[in-house]
Amino acid sequence: MTVTFSDAAIERLLDCYDQPVGVARDREEFAARLARLIEAAEKAGLPDGEWELDRREIENWHGSGAALEVLAFAGLVELGVTAGYIDLSTDGGQYGLVVRDGLVRFKESVLSQSGHTDLTLVQNLLARYEQDELIAPSHDQAAFCSFESYVNLTSSVRTDPRFLSFLVHTHRGWARARDLPFLISPRHFADALVDGRVGQVAVPEVSGGFYALRYFEWLLAILRNAGSVPALQSGIARHATWSYSASRVLIRFDLWANHMNEWSDSGTDSEGELAWGSYVADVFAPLIEVQKELHLPEISYEERVILPTITSEVTELPVIRELNEQGRTGAARRRAVASLEVLQKRLHEVSDEDMDEEFIEAATQFLEYCQTLAALGDLDSAAAFMAPVLERYTLYGLRTEEATRVVADARKDIAQIAEGSRPETSTVVSLTGLVKKARISTKAQTSTKAEMQEPERHQESEEYES
Repeated sequence: MTVTFSDAAIERLLDCYDQPVGVARDREEFAARLARLIEAAEKAGLPDGEWELDRREIENWHGSGAALEVLAFAGLVELGVTAGYIDLSTDGGQYGLVVRDGLVRFKESVLSQSGHTDLTLVQNLLARYEQDELIAPSHDQAAFCSFESYVNLTSSVRTDPRFLSFLVHTHRGWARARDLPFLISPRHFADALVDGRVGQVAVPEVSGGFYALRYFEWLLAILRNAGSVPALQSGIARHATWSYSASRVLIRFDLWANHMNEWSDSGTDSEGELAWGSYVADVFAPLIEVQKELHLPEISYEERVILPTITSEVTELPVIRELNEQGRTGAARRRAVASLEVLQKRLHEVSDEDMDEEFIEAATQFLEYCQTLAALGDLDSAAAFMAPVLERYTLYGLRTEEATRVVADARKDIAQIAEGSRPETSTVVSLTGLVKKARISTKAQTSTKAEMQEPERHQESEEYES
């Protein structure tokens, strides 16, 4: 049997949520794949409560959120028909009937549990089948291309672990102190972008944030191009649940922008401020406005610092120094870093109210280990540990000059960037560079042709991961 364009398109939409491995591309296999996904949805059910829904949806893109994935797949099918991209009638192919039968089963077994879940798109699709409105009444080239681009965006977002990590942590307990280690200087930002670390301190979310800027702009470009079909435009905004609470993501990026603005010799980056202000006005502001107009739910948020579970112990400073004297500097650094991880958790748990003895002791010990690590030659790791808590030292005047020097000393070799120590990031270690590098092409924002596809991501991935 010849596979029609609509059948191939529907199968491609399912691929976004159920990656096939070595299977035939035919009606029977498609039906089996959809049935397996619905069976998993029946076992898992829908999450309770809209706040949990959004959190779990982010976390379960690669896991057990089968019911949410069925809803997302059905939503894409509905948008595809609205855009004139898919014909669900028998003239368009046979897969539309498979989708109908699967959704009837899904409605009876799962949708009755809906609670606070947004079922707008799947209900619209079910109504299409009931009313036999299985094809768009007219063809709109801009809508067709906008949907094609949105499918590409959906696939890219779901398969980008860096972006997913950034998004999950932004909505799951992010606090400003979390980002301070890689905002110390351009060099620290470059190290975090390429290696996911500052010294020996892991900061894996920077590259994910870089792609977040691209994905949000890509989404906004699609929404603008879909404006000729309002139902498609609002449907895409509703379907892109990863973009919900864009205002929370903007708060995090504003912190980045404010610190990057201070990296220039004058302490002000006018060009960078202008570039970032333009990006916010062009992308975040209109996207947030659309989300408000549609009354899309916000992802719940609680600001707290989440520290990893630590199993190591604190090594006494004389032992660390003795290792260094024996020529085992690497071992001394590792012991110092492991000790600081323990002390960091301890310092975070100690209240600084009234400057009690316990806080002073914890802060003093933490500072001494940072100074020791710096003396061992690992200035970056020492600064990465100190930066998130430096404000507490300055606020209470507790050995402020010494604590500040730990971070300041790491800034002194900023010139290494200019000398080419990180040539692969030389174009992004400024606020201006970050925004310019992240922005998708003007063609992608304005095109109504089929070229409005995914921005070139793979080439730049190689550039930043070299």
